[in-house]
Amino acid sequence: MFSEIADKITSIEQKYDVDKIQLDDGTKIWNLVRILLSYYSINTGIIQDEERNKIKKTLFLLKESVTSRRDPTHVAYCAVSDVDAQKKYHELYYDSYVDPLHEIFNDYYVFDWPSQKGGRHKNILKNHIKLNIPLSVLIEKIKPSTQIINNEILLIRVINEFASYFDIDPENLRRYVYESIGIFVIVKKHIKRKFKKMVPSLVFIRAAFGRFQMAVVQACRELHIKTIELQHGLIFEDHIGYIKKTKSNNRDCLPDEIYTWGAFFSNIIKKGYLFPEKSIREAGFPFMEKMVNEQPEQDEQAKSFSKKFKSTVLVAGETIGDIDTFIKKASVLDKEIGYIFKPHPRDVKEYVFSEKNIMVSDRKINYYSLLPCVDVNMTVSSTTMFDSICFGVPNIIVYHKDANIIGVADIVDNEITYLVKQPNELPEMIKKIKNMPKTKIIEKSKIFFKNNSLQEIKKMVDEVIKQEM
Repeated sequence: MFSEIADKITSIEQKYDVDKIQLDDGTKIWNLVRILLSYYSINTGIIQDEERNKIKKTLFLLKESVTSRRDPTHVAYCAVSDVDAQKKYHELYYDSYVDPLHEIFNDYYVFDWPSQKGGRHKNILKNHIKLNIPLSVLIEKIKPSTQIINNEILLIRVINEFASYFDIDPENLRRYVYESIGIFVIVKKHIKRKFKKMVPSLVFIRAAFGRFQMAVVQACRELHIKTIELQHGLIFEDHIGYIKKTKSNNRDCLPDEIYTWGAFFSNIIKKGYLFPEKSIREAGFPFMEKMVNEQPEQDEQAKSFSKKFKSTVLVAGETIGDIDTFIKKASVLDKEIGYIFKPHPRDVKEYVFSEKNIMVSDRKINYYSLLPCVDVNMTVSSTTMFDSICFGVPNIIVYHKDANIIGVADIVDNEITYLVKQPNELPEMIKKIKNMPKTKIIEKSKIFFKNNSLQEIKKMVDEVIKQEM
């Protein structure tokens, strides 16, 4: 499905002069719209679930809009995070992508955006500041404003063509795109007001593709504040958030630089035109490096569960791929294999298995606390396929037609990572790879991750600041 979406968006970009779609302030919004089209087609179920929880979310937005919060008067460096991305770490909720940076920067704050479902964590780090949501966001959701869009006829034509191709209700897609543009405008103005007072030198963004993140990026662009995206997940050749196959000089809504985990991922991005080559840099992954060095304490529930079986598999749940159904079928084939299923943090579904050899973990738990408890890691297309090898745990990737991993095929090497298509392949595959030497697996991880990540980030940021002086 990812490749279909990428191909369709590319054909639209080649067919129409999409960069002429602009707001009345001159902001070119195609880089935002292409993300919205992709997100809607992949996550229709999640969006519908959010609609079903509309009353709860409306009450939350109302409470947020009247809650007064004091911002710092000045920050040197800051980052934006969202509640859905934060996981438990030492009893606090922690963003594993932006929070490690407080070790190398003084006067560093993280601004929290609430969950898409409505809600915030109570136990957060001291340098986290809750971003309040302006009342205008709630008003926008109740009664969408009429945005002045230059070349709006072209935007509607693109929406209708995309909807027709993927058999999506064009009215629902149009409503989602227009509401998202309205929220983008509100958030951009909101962030501009805040950052104009604080004047940060640089802003880090985790996952810079999204209406909130892109609004922050564009606000910073208009204030001449540098933005750097930190790689947060899988990068592959058909990922709309990282790859653009059509040449364009349009940099609106896009960060100034992107720091990847390593050259392997940078080289994938360089095949497209979304980022200028000089803005793509390798930095490593600080939190993963920290976890490898610390050897995190094993989760007690997972540790106890794994002792009951000859082999234990950690299964990374995702919003795509129906991997829960896959392991349910596999679990009856060999009862001496246990499966620890960790739902994706954004997955709203509740999972209950009657099978005694399947355990469901907390979706917000630190994944690294589960890895030492298992023999094999299994996923469809999540970043855990890279995390696991850093801990010496071999991989099994489950094939799914909608999970395109073009560009990361090198990890399926039939040495430490294998591909399976049917549940009946699992028992023998697990027995085959579970006792693989950890040193051999860890050595492979060096292909994907740059070492000394915090030092690398500090060095590159110092260069950016020096250039701005």
